[in-house]
Amino acid sequence: MTYKATLPLGVKNNNPLNIEYNKRNDWNGQLSNNGERFARFKNPAYGFRAAAKVLRSYARQGFTTLEQMINRFAPSHENDTNLYAKNVSDWTGIAQSQVVNVNDDAELAKVIHAMSRMEVGKYYGLTMAQKGVAMA
Repeated sequence: MTYKATLPLGVKNNNPLNIEYNKRNDWNGQLSNNGERFARFKNPAYGFRAAAKVLRSYARQGFTTLEQMINRFAPSHENDTNLYAKNVSDWTGIAQSQVVNVNDDAELAKVIHAMSRMEVGKYYGLTMAQKGVAMA
C-alpha cells in the first residue's frame, strides 16, 4: 500500500474542506473530478480559495455567524454539526454566535483552516489557508 492511498480523500484531491463537485462551479485550479462527488484541485491553495468563496457566498445569503455557516456547510445528516461548530469555535477563538467577517482575510483564513482540520485532519498549516484566501 502506498502512502498516498492512506491519505484522506480531501488531501488526495487537494480539497481541504471536501467541497462537492458541481459542474456550474468552474473553480480556478479545478481538475476533472473523474465522476467523484468531491472537487479536485491542482494544489491545496485552490481548494482553500474555493472554500473562501463558498463562505463569502453564505454570508451574502444571510448565513453570517460561525454556527450558521457550519450548519449550512456541514449539515447534521452527514456530520456531528454541534461538535464541528464547537471545535471550529475553540480552534479559532470565534464564538459560535459571532458574525464571521468574511472580508477580513486573516479571520476567514482561521475559519477555513479550522474547518479543514474537521474535514481532513491536521494536514495543512494556516499559511496554506491564507494563500487560498488571498487568491479569492
